[in-house]
Amino acid sequence: MKTAEQIWKEYCDGNTAFPTTDFLHQIAFILKNRPEVLGAIVKAFLDKKPNYIYHPRIGADIEVTFLPKEVYICRNETEITLSKSEFVHFLDGVDKVYSDILPLGTLVEIDKEQLSQELVVSLLGDEPLYVMIMGRKVVFDGAYVDYLAQFWPLGLQAELPPMAIHKTMIKRIIAQGYAASEKESSYVGQLREILMKTAVPSHFYLRLQEELDDENQA
Repeated sequence: MKTAEQIWKEYCDGNTAFPTTDFLHQIAFILKNRPEVLGAIVKAFLDKKPNYIYHPRIGADIEVTFLPKEVYICRNETEITLSKSEFVHFLDGVDKVYSDILPLGTLVEIDKEQLSQELVVSLLGDEPLYVMIMGRKVVFDGAYVDYLAQFWPLGLQAELPPMAIHKTMIKRIIAQGYAASEKESSYVGQLREILMKTAVPSHFYLRLQEELDDENQA
């Protein structure tokens, strides 16, 4: 079974969507272990923030600056400037190869700030939103969502369709599903390879691309 690092190398070897420099490899590897940082970078991009700075407990800061047409990344006096299209493709690759894939049955709390406030008020009020993961990397309409989940503790209900969520919507993991098995590890590795080889985009990163297209047309 191939490791995530091997899959990333194969992806970069055949990639023309962004420059495959050693510096970007380092940034990708850091984001591998910090999914919350990847989510924060994406959120800053979508919210049109001027920049985002990651301050690790150990090591140098990562500063991402969003310019009108480009994205500037700097760490430890090394820097690179990407077009926004290159930046989106880079994030998409990191997400597919390196982001954690939670096991089935995992119970998570959703960040309600990323949901429609009308939905939050009508269904939850001040209560936290818990969902249980029932499907992973599910493809429909030519793209995939990270997870399909059901409201917890309700479970499957005829009047409540599964909820499509992206990993950045997860506020915290309450209880992780069963993952201590070679079958699980093998399946996750195969799933990453399939996503890379078929080049199926995620619905979340299609949103990033749509945001970029809207900027270019403005």
